[in-house]
Amino acid sequence: MDRPALGIPASLVLFSLVQNTVENVARCGAFEREAKDASGVVEDRLSSYSDVLYALRALFASEGSVDRLRFHHFIESLNLKNRYPGFISINFAAYVRAKDKRGFEEAVRRDTSLDARGYPHFAINPPGERSEYFVIVYLEPLADYEFAFGLDLGTNPMRRILKKVAAAVRSQRDSGDLVTSAQPLRVKRAKEAIYLAMRLAGVRKGMPIETVDQRRAAYVGSVGSGFDIESLMKEALNEEMLRYTRIRMYDVGSTDQRDPGSAVAKAAAV
Repeated sequence: MDRPALGIPASLVLFSLVQNTVENVARCGAFEREAKDASGVVEDRLSSYSDVLYALRALFASEGSVDRLRFHHFIESLNLKNRYPGFISINFAAYVRAKDKRGFEEAVRRDTSLDARGYPHFAINPPGERSEYFVIVYLEPLADYEFAFGLDLGTNPMRRILKKVAAAVRSQRDSGDLVTSAQPLRVKRAKEAIYLAMRLAGVRKGMPIETVDQRRAAYVGSVGSGFDIESLMKEALNEEMLRYTRIRMYDVGSTDQRDPGSAVAKAAAV
């Protein structure tokens, strides 16, 4: 008589376990769907940000030369504050050969197109003689980013981060692809946040760019941008998902060196 009675609570426990399992599976499935949707939204947002750099490259490729005033007006026309609020800065780094260094610095010092005072103290930084320079010369905005004005991105000192930046600059020149050094930027702003940069090669009008040698010959410099990861995520994801989702970034190395089947590479691709 007792055995059937014992089966009742056992059945209830089993039902509870099955119910919890089903609910957990459902929750996991819902989260996976939301994570996949979020990944797609973030990817689309990053793509729209990169489109700004491709538009800038088109500007350099379609005009004989792009001066500081033309660059300024083009950036203004993009209405970045409202359309791409994640951007904190957009710049152009000119490619300068050693033989042209002195003339380049003097030309920048005399440039009064935006500031009637010119830039009398402009100099490539860090100082020193090198065979080539990749010099940030146009910045929007310039205020609060004076530290980057004249910075040679192609320097390759022993510091690991700067070596990666220098390698990324040469990579985008030779490949013609959009690149990032994947290094967090230190930016003087009111809040602490993570900023990353993207760069894309600019080329001379009408020149072929099918091979590495052709791309080097056509290369005039690179357009670049810094953007705020937090602002970008807030644009892409709703508040509810941001409340229970943590996003991690992984440095998985250069795209031509990492193993696409590795666990870290897979995690970074999600």
